[in-house]
Amino acid sequence: MPHVEEARKRRHEKIRRTRTRHALNIFSVVFVLIAIVVGGFLVWNSTFWLVKSVTVSGNKRLSAKEVVALADTDADTSLLKISTAKIEAKLKRHPWIKKARLSRNLPNRLVIQVTEREPFVALKQPGGLVILDRRGFVLQKKRALADKKTLIINDIRMRKTKVGSKYNNKKLLDVLTSLRGLEPDLRSKITWVSVPSLDNMSFQTSDGLEIIYGSSLDAVKKNFLIKKILAEADERIVHINVTVPANPVVRGLER
Repeated sequence: MPHVEEARKRRHEKIRRTRTRHALNIFSVVFVLIAIVVGGFLVWNSTFWLVKSVTVSGNKRLSAKEVVALADTDADTSLLKISTAKIEAKLKRHPWIKKARLSRNLPNRLVIQVTEREPFVALKQPGGLVILDRRGFVLQKKRALADKKTLIINDIRMRKTKVGSKYNNKKLLDVLTSLRGLEPDLRSKITWVSVPSLDNMSFQTSDGLEIIYGSSLDAVKKNFLIKKILAEADERIVHINVTVPANPVVRGLER
């Protein structure tokens, strides 16, 4: 029958067109995926992203050149391939660098931000001085200090001194705890600390004030008391003993 044959032809034609459309769709998807892969490969390996400049900020003691050298990047390094986490970890291995943060400024500039540790005290040792930050981190060793204002701690001997590590001596940590709590203005005047024992700590300032502190026990009360005594004094104070905060001893300059 002519109408049946015609209907069969139309059905076959429809199926053919549907299969052709599906094939074209699959081909298009494959083509796009290949283009993405090839394009990504070309972009990833392009010389367009090679590092051309490195900007360093936050550095005071280390020069920008030293920081860049520590980061170990060069003109053959692609900005896209740089592992910021690895470089940050590498930078933080330097004793002066407390924190490091890297960012990419596309297409070819690397930005390095560092936070350096600050020297807080110098620990007097038989062979010279050991410079520490406020938490007892060993920054460097020196034969002598050019800056006479740096606070020197006496009577603490370090058996093993490794630059880049934290020194956890109980006596030292007590001293650092006490010093951190002092008023910055007073702390800046302290030139040396004597610690013959944990319970017998004393400070000496550049203007002749002697502070018998005792131990770091009740450090908050002691520091508040010292501040109060100096603020309310009507004469020059030369001696303060806060070993027992409830019964401080104060002596002024004899006239």
